[in-house]
Amino acid sequence: MVKNLAPFNELEGKVILLADDDPLTSDCVQRMLNRDGFQVLRARHGQDALDIWRQRRLDVHLLLTDLNMPGIGGLELAAMLTRDAKDLKTIFISGYPDLIADAEDISASLFLQKPFTPVDLTNKIKAIINAPLHGWRCPTCQGHRYQGNLVDSDGHTTKITFECSNCGTEHMHVSEVSCFHRRCPLCGGPVLLGGYGYVGGRDGTWYLEQGCLQCKTKIVHHSPNCPTLPYTIPNSEK
Repeated sequence: MVKNLAPFNELEGKVILLADDDPLTSDCVQRMLNRDGFQVLRARHGQDALDIWRQRRLDVHLLLTDLNMPGIGGLELAAMLTRDAKDLKTIFISGYPDLIADAEDISASLFLQKPFTPVDLTNKIKAIINAPLHGWRCPTCQGHRYQGNLVDSDGHTTKITFECSNCGTEHMHVSEVSCFHRRCPLCGGPVLLGGYGYVGGRDGTWYLEQGCLQCKTKIVHHSPNCPTLPYTIPNSEK
């Protein structure tokens, strides 16, 4: 007899440093996070977040910070923490669209505007935590904006080909972790079926093409032995 199993929560147990000077907002956000299984380190303002960071920095997976706080604001706080940990992932929240628009050096995908729903918050956190190029800088021009071309997953690794939006240099990133993407791994946008799939015979080969509705990146999932892979060279041409 098969027992009912609880769904696997890939985010459960992740530690989030929450910095917001509004206690009502902070209470609400903490309840949202706790409900999804996150551990929350709650800071009343930027300086408080720095104090917590000094004690628990090795535990923190993500910084969730309000942009507008007295003293040390969200952008300054993120800059200070990422000097210690360049791979620290950050989400900025704000009820003021003008503040978001004025932060030109920060990708729009890292912002979440108040008010937001628990689903909005969870989806944003998933997109950021799973973003393989978070914190990337172009080795040619030091730009940080990029345009994805292809996400290619074979069940063992994920290969991302992309180009720097500033100088146009092409790059490739390979990750050992592979999964089906409900959201685009590059921008967090919705992923739609590209219109066709391929299923093989007894060897179980398969091929599925998807595309990001937001940034137009092509996302391909396939079995390692699928003959319809992009970039696969036919035997006759080898």
